[in-house]
Amino acid sequence: MDQKVLAEAQAAENLRNSRKANKTYFDQQKRFRGDQQQLRVGDLVLLHNSKKLKTHSSKDKVDDNWFGPYRIREIPENSTFYLLEELDGTHLAQSFAGNRLKKFFTREVLNNDKAPIQEVIDVRDDLENDDLENDDDGENDDNDHGGISHHVMLRM
Repeated sequence: MDQKVLAEAQAAENLRNSRKANKTYFDQQKRFRGDQQQLRVGDLVLLHNSKKLKTHSSKDKVDDNWFGPYRIREIPENSTFYLLEELDGTHLAQSFAGNRLKKFFTREVLNNDKAPIQEVIDVRDDLENDDLENDDDGENDDNDHGGISHHVMLRM
């Protein structure tokens, strides 16, 4: 009897170790999100309406694909599920799989990210306007390419 209990305990331990190794491999090789996109407690997210995947009804065609935004209130350790809350702090009863969530960006954050790019565009536009003002002789020079400027735009 003791041999059987010992063998079962060893098998359970081997299974736990195997699952941990599989999780480690998956996390390293098949990461769903890069480090920059990892979801953290406090992030705002949208929840995919997976009901739409199951139905092909034309009346559901105009339904929203995403619900939210919600705030991540907890991420259980070693889990791919997230516990969410409404923006007013009301907890949602169930947990949600990570593949149903995507990060939500407020307009303020998006506008702040666009500011450096807009500065480059403004500089480019100013240079193009200067070229047009300087080349107003009306003749088609060898360097004149129909008003197309050859300025290099900086990549961010």
